[in-house]
Amino acid sequence: MSVFENRKELQAADPSRDVEENSPGSVPNFARIVHDARRKRFLGAGAVVGVLAIPVAIAAFAFGGRSSSTVEFADLSSKVELDDVKGGKKKPKPTAQTAPAIQKIKFLGVPSLELGATAGELVGADQNFRSARDGFSFPNYGGEPTSDVIDATTMAALFGKGSVCADAKAAKCVILPGAQAVADQLNAAMAGGRCEGFSVLAQRFFSNLETRPNGLGETIQVEHSSVAKQIGYWWATQVAPQVVASSKSFRSMLPSAIALELVKGLKSKAGYTMGLYSPAGGHSVLPIAVTKNGGMRYIYVYDNNYPKEIRKIAIDTATETWTYGDAALNAASAGNVWTGTGVGSMDLTAMSSRQGPFKVSFGGGRGVKGSAYTVMVTQKGNSLKPVGLKITSRTGVVNTLDPASVALAKFPIKSFVGNGFGQGAIASIPTSLGDIKELKIQALGDPTAGPLTVFIDNGCSNEVVESASNFTLDVETKSFESTVNVELPSAFDTASIQLSNGPRAAEFELVDGQSVELKSRFSDGDAGTSNIFGGQRIESESSTSPVTDFIFGGPREECQTSTFTVTDLQGKKIFGGDFDLGAPLNRGQVIITKYSVNSKSGKVVTQDIQTLGVELDEKFVKYLVSSIKTEPKAELLEPFQPIELPIRGGATTTTTLAPIELPIRGGATTTTTTVAPTTTTSPPVAPAPLTITAVAVAKFYGDADPELTYTSTGFVNGD
Repeated sequence: MSVFENRKELQAADPSRDVEENSPGSVPNFARIVHDARRKRFLGAGAVVGVLAIPVAIAAFAFGGRSSSTVEFADLSSKVELDDVKGGKKKPKPTAQTAPAIQKIKFLGVPSLELGATAGELVGADQNFRSARDGFSFPNYGGEPTSDVIDATTMAALFGKGSVCADAKAAKCVILPGAQAVADQLNAAMAGGRCEGFSVLAQRFFSNLETRPNGLGETIQVEHSSVAKQIGYWWATQVAPQVVASSKSFRSMLPSAIALELVKGLKSKAGYTMGLYSPAGGHSVLPIAVTKNGGMRYIYVYDNNYPKEIRKIAIDTATETWTYGDAALNAASAGNVWTGTGVGSMDLTAMSSRQGPFKVSFGGGRGVKGSAYTVMVTQKGNSLKPVGLKITSRTGVVNTLDPASVALAKFPIKSFVGNGFGQGAIASIPTSLGDIKELKIQALGDPTAGPLTVFIDNGCSNEVVESASNFTLDVETKSFESTVNVELPSAFDTASIQLSNGPRAAEFELVDGQSVELKSRFSDGDAGTSNIFGGQRIESESSTSPVTDFIFGGPREECQTSTFTVTDLQGKKIFGGDFDLGAPLNRGQVIITKYSVNSKSGKVVTQDIQTLGVELDEKFVKYLVSSIKTEPKAELLEPFQPIELPIRGGATTTTTLAPIELPIRGGATTTTTTVAPTTTTSPPVAPAPLTITAVAVAKFYGDADPELTYTSTGFVNGD
């Protein structure tokens, strides 16, 4: 039954009325009724630990062309404890006697001429953000990250050095394998567009939450090179736990309710970004004003694909359908009309949810282990087909490519916005959903366009699977044990695997129908509020009594060990290992063991590789301001491409340097090539030996391609 078919039934059953002032009738708060009904069905099904998304302020809405300009609705904002978040303040919890506060939303007055509104529109709220002054002068863009790359510095700013670096106190950061895997996926996803980063940073400049560089008074004056890394940082906050939860809660609201929530938020200067979800993909815009005209609601936005312009989203409250003309994934994409209907097709993300650093664990510390599986999917390559997850648990199926499915999910999910390719989604799935029936997580996308990558973390260990197939992860949870199995569609499919537990990791390939099982053992702590992605215990009030919702549950305080086993097509063990075995690691040391396996003979060859440390931009980690401003002015030379030398002295042959092999991380490689002299009939300059020494500087993950420098001997007359 659809949302609209349910309305008459819900309206007849709703005793409370949030009404539009001076209207002949009243309209029930459908969003709240649906929320309460879902909670009762979920609890009635036998669930002990609630995993509902965080309830937020749900607005009642008016249907059709009523002439009144005021709407009343109950403020049901959740009282979230934010003491785990930097800068957050603990808020009082509501009691059973607390009555919802009735607030009035008024639409009155003529909109500013700058908005370009049509006759008959009335203003609900206008925060006076103007794209020609408060937006960026340059458009949103796609492509591989360079100056905005998600590197060790950005990761440390997002999640703290203690979660990202093997030794937070060391002079250089040796990034943990799990943290590096997340950075890799974020860079792949961000290649499709940075719209979320644009929207967030523009609002934060406008709200004086961040300071514009060089003392500039208007955002339109800001140069890209001075904020590129900040745009990358704010784009990456999409994976932060609080951001995922905030976005998910709004995706359970109808478009008209979101419009009313925006009116309230703009008036209170809360600051929001808005996500739009259509079959074409996801896009982020910055809402700046809300108006109404009869049954229509209009949300005016700064769309970073169109600098200096103000654009408009139209919501029909009778059908709960929205339309946005000339929408695009980034400035280079063709614009067209995007539409969406009902819950899940749009959302808001509160600016307050983006306050970092965010408490996570990549298996490197104690006391922050989780009771949730954090799962992230991305895709490499250029594909216009959406990428997401299909999650099957004892509570049903959630498909992140289906907006309505996301809205009904009982755990936080966020689809990445601003992606033409390399897109994806992130979900935090309570481990309790895998304790009775096996949890299945399937990667969805177009494997023919590029490999799909899934990262899964339970707080003790990480598993990263990359494959050109829509593979499935089977996940099972027991009292003190978590098991993850990789299931490939056929024996002809292959997969690259990285398993890690803190500073140790293993890398290998699955071929010929092989499979791998990762088993993590841990001890439980008392119930609390910490977990892998900052889980919180939320006190919220329903229409009858207060209910405690646990997003993730309590913490795991100790990871005892993690083991992995690789088996062949018949289920026979080929090789495996225990992450606690091997030579003891020094403080701050990270070792990745690469396994090379002969599937016929079973012979296994291992190689230990030590990850080297990198220097962090401490200024950016602390203040989100870069110490170094770099922006490539032209396409860099690809160091793996042979370099063609000019013909010397009329020679009829051309000599090229061999490709330069760069190390995986750290270290410098020097290649020297001596070109033998050549002879010609009558050269303008006498032939002479020519020696070229090419040097490629150290390249760390996320760095731009290094410049190729060389020294030479043997040149004559400057040739």
